[in-house]
Amino acid sequence: LLLAPALSPDWNLTEAERLLTDIYHMFAARAEPARLLEPLLQDVHPCGSAMLCAPSAWWKEDLESESGDVWLLRSGESSESRGGATSVALSSGLFQRSQGTRYEYFASARNVLGIPPCVACHLQEPAAKQKFTLYFTVVDVIGVCREQFGNLFCDALEALQIASFQGPDVVLVEPLISNGVRRVLTEKEAAEYRKDNKNPGVFSLFREAGMCTPQYEGTTSFGDVFDWPQLVQWLRQARGIRGQISWKDWKETTGGTIDMLAMQAEHWDGNERLPCADSEEEMMLRFYLDHLHVRKRVCVQSRKHGGGFELRFLDGERLEEVILNAVSTAKAAGKSFTTVGLYLFWIEGAERARLHPARYGPLSSHVFYTSIWRGLQFSQKTLQRAARAARQLGLLGRGRTSIWRPFMAAHWRQGDLYANPAARKAVQVEKAKVENFGPLLGRLLRERGLSRLFLMTNARSEVVQKLREELNGVEIYQAPLMRGHENAQRQLCVEMAIASFAQFFLAFGDGIVQGHVSKPSLLTMQMRLHSGGLSLERNGFAFAETELFAEDL
Repeated sequence: LLLAPALSPDWNLTEAERLLTDIYHMFAARAEPARLLEPLLQDVHPCGSAMLCAPSAWWKEDLESESGDVWLLRSGESSESRGGATSVALSSGLFQRSQGTRYEYFASARNVLGIPPCVACHLQEPAAKQKFTLYFTVVDVIGVCREQFGNLFCDALEALQIASFQGPDVVLVEPLISNGVRRVLTEKEAAEYRKDNKNPGVFSLFREAGMCTPQYEGTTSFGDVFDWPQLVQWLRQARGIRGQISWKDWKETTGGTIDMLAMQAEHWDGNERLPCADSEEEMMLRFYLDHLHVRKRVCVQSRKHGGGFELRFLDGERLEEVILNAVSTAKAAGKSFTTVGLYLFWIEGAERARLHPARYGPLSSHVFYTSIWRGLQFSQKTLQRAARAARQLGLLGRGRTSIWRPFMAAHWRQGDLYANPAARKAVQVEKAKVENFGPLLGRLLRERGLSRLFLMTNARSEVVQKLREELNGVEIYQAPLMRGHENAQRQLCVEMAIASFAQFFLAFGDGIVQGHVSKPSLLTMQMRLHSGGLSLERNGFAFAETELFAEDL
């Protein structure tokens, strides 16, 4: 088997599509891949030390010119003729022999294939007279003691990442994100909490006496804060899904029925607890603000991990059984659609591995493959809110040719860390105090010749005032507050959008490879790198041993 990373803009997509389509149809027909792939891959052959050659037709531009394709050799390109076709030398990193034969869903997976399998593709017939639809809906509960936006949003991305590889019959239901704002504690409140807390484990945080999220009755749609149509369009082009449907339209089309629910966590909306377990008992379950009809439940928690991590890792084989069972059962019954529900709370998978590559030690195989972030952009609503706030602050000029004034952005996390039991978080709390964080910000501003600082922060006003006094002479900006808990996620995304335009962004965390990093910092960096096209060097981490990414690696 050969592994190839994402196609770059320099590839001749027509030529690549022909090759990849032939490979897809062979696998869909359950053919013998080793035998039939051989003639297709004759175009790729060894040529020189640690190099491979492929036809020049695979690229759309003159290779004598400067190419933006990182997989082409920068110097000493060689060409040779093989069977009358012109070939060019490729970096050995473009194609490499895999060390495994299947995909693994764990964030720590190594030496495995790079993309999830399409487990029911052999049952999908794009040219069939009657179209069959495989709906995937991401579901979550609204309840006390839930995670905040960053982790809930990443849960949705992990689910969409898996679903987007499941073939041409796939229609994605636009996800909703449950509203939740963690309580911000003062140092005194945190000290009292630690004194009364008998259980020092991480899950002890999620109780109402601590920093628990209150039970807010509401959600924010994916498309309100990120460009859902743009993401779906990218997934159609890159992964071949059919399209999308709104939550409301899906409920009307299916009667709000989930045929197979893949559960990775217990179902608890503040009332009765339903454990993560297999069951064929049909029941009504509340997800978001709706009661949905669930025909069958399957627990997809990993049984290969312990110490709490079974709550975060997915049993891929069981999930694949869920998808295959849903499609085969519906088709056998002559139905034109089926719905697979993905209830994956706090999942650690491929997308989280790409956010934080060495979270579990050695680099995961997932980090070498295309992230779903490549198709993500802020929604027009978020960009309009951000522009309005930036103009009000004076960071963005007015008029049709408005220009951003130079500024640095920093994520400064406060009160909600005080009671965290993780040892490294306790160190971050100390380093994030005004007397330590202020001098760091001042030095970075001076080194970059900047005098304006935009803060993404949950710090109380009196704490921000202390920072202003510490950074005497620096103009400090904060986005105008959008009142109401229903606007909490919009507020955060507006702040991330403004920070994405900064000349330099300081993330709250230890580094891109290892350590603890706050999720909004990682999300902001992803938008700067993917949507904004900014270099890694335009970002840094507050608590890294070094600020240079090359040394951080």
